[in-house]
Amino acid sequence: MFPLLILLGGPLAGSALASGPAGSDPSSNYAIGTLPRACETAPTGSVCVDAVVSYLDQARASLGQPPYSLPADFASLAPIQQTLILTNEDRLLYNLAPISGLTNALDQDAAEGVTTDSDPEPSSSDDWYGFTSNAAWGDVNMVAAYEGWMYDDGPGSDNVDCTSSDASGCWGHRHDILWEFGSGTLAMGAASGTDSSGNPAYTMLLIQGSPAYNPVFTYTWAQALADGAGSSGSSSPGGVVSSAPSGTSSTGPGGDSEARGARVAIKVKLVQVRGHRVTVRVTAPRGTGLSCSLRRAGRHFRRLKACSHTVTFSHLPAGRYQLRISSGALTVTRGVRVR
Repeated sequence: MFPLLILLGGPLAGSALASGPAGSDPSSNYAIGTLPRACETAPTGSVCVDAVVSYLDQARASLGQPPYSLPADFASLAPIQQTLILTNEDRLLYNLAPISGLTNALDQDAAEGVTTDSDPEPSSSDDWYGFTSNAAWGDVNMVAAYEGWMYDDGPGSDNVDCTSSDASGCWGHRHDILWEFGSGTLAMGAASGTDSSGNPAYTMLLIQGSPAYNPVFTYTWAQALADGAGSSGSSSPGGVVSSAPSGTSSTGPGGDSEARGARVAIKVKLVQVRGHRVTVRVTAPRGTGLSCSLRRAGRHFRRLKACSHTVTFSHLPAGRYQLRISSGALTVTRGVRVR
């Protein structure tokens, strides 16, 4: 869903208006690839979180930037705390002021976005001059949602507001994270849960406080620093290089979708739709690690999971979807319709 930015007018707004996002957009997307099977049973466990963090580090490396500098207990922190840490790691890399901390009020506003399938907004109209917010659906955990916002948000990504006919929304979620707010206390709210259709959902909300804003923080950047977080250093924030080349895909004999590399071939043998459930059967060489995702057309919905030769997606709202199966740089896609 398109990230929301509102800057409030008024007698003092002139000094508070932000100048825009910092840095240059990446030249290409960096999508999450194969995930361990632990992501199916324990998506917020250390094995799955660490695997997604490795893709965050790879995405940074593709831009010539250092890896994230995270606390040793990062995987065991609450998802909202993880979001604050990742956000400030990136803001510091681009020489932006860090977010001071999380508040209960903003967390509740972010949670409202989860339940209403929308970008969150601050409920108070008096505390802020400006805000940005993001929402995502279907990712395996909050860290994966963050990776999509920062590194997989350009042309060809799941960002439905970034199309070939209208590129105005491309990298919009990344811009919201790297927004250069004016003076004032910066605070965050974040939430993870399930939306009205039972799908995993994640939101974040950043605000630039007014002079009257005096928040009570529940978790602060100072606490994160004391726990081992910190700036990863700085490279040229505006300088980016292209990511690793994407894989090739084709359609094999008999209509099977197929992706080929030097030693790997992936084939989708069966896509079965029964009600709001989709079952997919895949053939690949023994030992091939596969990652499956299902994206709903028309909105930022993505369900991502590690998969073996058979995978089932359940509780799907009606609509058109794109099935994507990946192994390393190789990707095969199919269209699916749920009625």
